[in-house]
Amino acid sequence: MSTALNADPLHFHYIDESSGLSDLTQKLSGASIVAVDIEADSFHHYYPKVCLIQISFSGDNFIVDPLAGLDLSGFLKELASKNMIFHDSGYDLRMMRHCFGFEPKGEIFDTMLAGKLLGVESLNLAGMLQSILNVSISKGSQKADWSRRPLPDSLLRYAAMDTLHLLELADKMEQKLCQQNRTGWHKQMCRQSVCAAMNHTRTFDPEKDWRIKGSSRLTPRQLAFLKQLWLWREKQAQRADLPPFRILHNERLIALAVGAESRTKPNFNDLCQSLKHCRGKRLDALHKAMEKAFHQKSSQWPQSKPASRASRPDTQLLARIEKIRKACQEAAEQNSLSAELILSRALIGKLAQTGPEGLEKMIRDGSILPWQADLLREPLRKIFEKI
Repeated sequence: MSTALNADPLHFHYIDESSGLSDLTQKLSGASIVAVDIEADSFHHYYPKVCLIQISFSGDNFIVDPLAGLDLSGFLKELASKNMIFHDSGYDLRMMRHCFGFEPKGEIFDTMLAGKLLGVESLNLAGMLQSILNVSISKGSQKADWSRRPLPDSLLRYAAMDTLHLLELADKMEQKLCQQNRTGWHKQMCRQSVCAAMNHTRTFDPEKDWRIKGSSRLTPRQLAFLKQLWLWREKQAQRADLPPFRILHNERLIALAVGAESRTKPNFNDLCQSLKHCRGKRLDALHKAMEKAFHQKSSQWPQSKPASRASRPDTQLLARIEKIRKACQEAAEQNSLSAELILSRALIGKLAQTGPEGLEKMIRDGSILPWQADLLREPLRKIFEKI
């Protein structure tokens, strides 16, 4: 089905049947540039997925439903061949690659990255539309569960708004980039973002990931409880397909671990009775996890992370770091940019150790972009020629 939904000034087609998708794919073949956005459900599910794909081109707007059982391969192949506009392309491209193996072949224009180069105060889409196009959109449904079906018209309208003005916004920003001779800079940043998204891998390390914020203050026995509690929460989240925080927040895990340490018997009923969403089998599994930690010998307890004892950099290295930081700050001020956009702290530290030769290597590996290097070559030469 291709259902046209009207609510002036917004008009879009909701695609949830093969015939509508086939028509859309044919129309898409004649487009030169397409505005794209997605809605995912990571706030509501352990295994996140793309729930909607919104696109706008040639004066029309579409919402494709990936959860309707459609064969998206032809549509996505056609979409991948186009030049596309995103706002914050990194997340959307990571999700599309993860769910569909999507790899863009055309150029990407990222309006958020353009905003950084243009010194736009508010980098979220609503802020940019307001400041650049004087258009107001609501962002009140960002945490909606997009996997619900059927979706109410209000949420579909909300989703369609994300691409409705994106083509016009990109056009205005491209003009500004051209006026400031930063079109090339922006293209480099967009390609770097695409490369990072295509090479992104999800890591999961059950031996390290349980060391959540606040765990560094715990004793080894408390850490034993925390690790078993974290593993319990992870299994429950996977089983229920819920984000772990919807099973139990990190703060409650820490509190349970601290409260369990003083027990002389494996009885934790009073600690667990206030857990609202923990009943039945989930509660039984929680008690078993805490009992397992209770019976562990001290030799099995995880150890606190040792405090970092990295040797303090020598005074010459510290001086170079400060000089490079100041060079970045000066370059940022001269170009009305934030200093972080010139170079991150980590890269400043690397350059302080490697010098101009390291700069060329970092350009080759993509960690520093050519336009950033162009701003720093001469300052770096001056800094290191005095050594």
